[in-house]
Amino acid sequence: FKLSSLNVRFPTGKLSVIAGNTGQGKTSLLLALLGEMTRIEGDIVLPTTDGNTIKDVSYVAQTAWLRNATIRNNIVFG
Repeated sequence: FKLSSLNVRFPTGKLSVIAGNTGQGKTSLLLALLGEMTRIEGDIVLPTTDGNTIKDVSYVAQTAWLRNATIRNNIVFG
């Protein structure tokens, strides 16, 4: 998979949300920013505490799942 021609700026001190449909590269973008993908060219600039440790960035992976129940019960867990 390849991300190309990106120029992204996140406002300092503000909440940023990356949203989109399945397969549009949201997770790839986040993993690339966190250094979990191989960078072929370009620069990634993130706020750091000591030049190496990323500061004020959080990522929680999500796995889709459904219970063997109705749609309603899957939404309200009832």
